[in-house]
Amino acid sequence: PVRLILAGRAHDDAAKATIDAAMAEFGEHVDYLGAISDEQKDVYFRNLDVFLFPTQYINEAQPRVILEALSYAVPVITRARSCIPGDVGDAGVCIAEHLDFVETAIPALRRWIDDPIALASTSERAIQRSLELHANARRQLDEAAREITGF
Repeated sequence: PVRLILAGRAHDDAAKATIDAAMAEFGEHVDYLGAISDEQKDVYFRNLDVFLFPTQYINEAQPRVILEALSYAVPVITRARSCIPGDVGDAGVCIAEHLDFVETAIPALRRWIDDPIALASTSERAIQRSLELHANARRQLDEAAREITGF
């Protein structure tokens, strides 16, 4: 009972081939939107139950898209890379590098499918985590401004 909605452009031929293969194998259960505008992004996040971010980017730091998902109360399943676990906190699942992403993500997805109350609770933690991160960033910005200006 799941549908995968992919957004973002495929960066190379291998990514395109993977997307094409998924669409061929899973048919109507996979939608590929390609690159989306800021206006489309709002609709995209509002239609998600869970945001999957299986990053393989070696220099991943603090992906904005994870912060955006949290701000829409969307739980995140992602890789435990760089500062991502600190950003996600208990608003999702961060999968260690040595674990298979799909094999680890599926039980979390099944748990949320089988227990909508648990998904709703994690969604609430996602928006709370977003608000905490925003407040921390605002506080840090204010502190930096005071240091620079002396006010």
